[in-house]
Parts: sequence; C-alpha cells; structure tokens
Amino acid sequence: MAKNKCRTPEIQKYSNEVRTSYDSLYNQIQSDPHKALQTVQNMELKVNTAIVSLKYIDAVLTLIIKEKSDKAAQWTERKLERSRLF
Repeated sequence: MAKNKCRTPEIQKYSNEVRTSYDSLYNQIQSDPHKALQTVQNMELKVNTAIVSLKYIDAVLTLIIKEKSDKAAQWTERKLERSRLF
C-alpha cells in the first residue's frame, strides 16, 4: 500500500474481520482448540496491522496539527509586530 493512500478502509476491514473471528472463537475453543489458536494468531496479525496503520495516521495528523499551529503562531507574531504594541 502506498504511503500516501488513506488507510482507514484497511483498518475498518481488519476490525470487521477480527470481530467476525471473535464471534466464532468461543465455539472453536470448546470444539477445536487448535483451530481456536490459529484464529487467535490470525486475529493478532490483523490487529497488529491495524495498529501500524493507526500509528501512521497518528504521525500524519500530528504533523498536520503542528504545521497549522506553527502557521498560526507565525501569523500571530506578524500581526503583533505590525501592531507595534509590543
């Protein structure tokens, strides 16, 4: 997946798959522990993949917020300089 492509559909997909797997996990634990273990491992992989995507989104949003804050601070500083109040 390209770094600039929005990852929220991927996160939603993995979330839905984990939810579906969780629904069947209880029965698997009782009937086939090996299958249950495989299901849990697959769930872990999907959750970890979603977490990596969320960390990427977190970093992008942090940069956007910082950039906007920096620009707002620069604008305020310029306005104060022009006002000659300080």
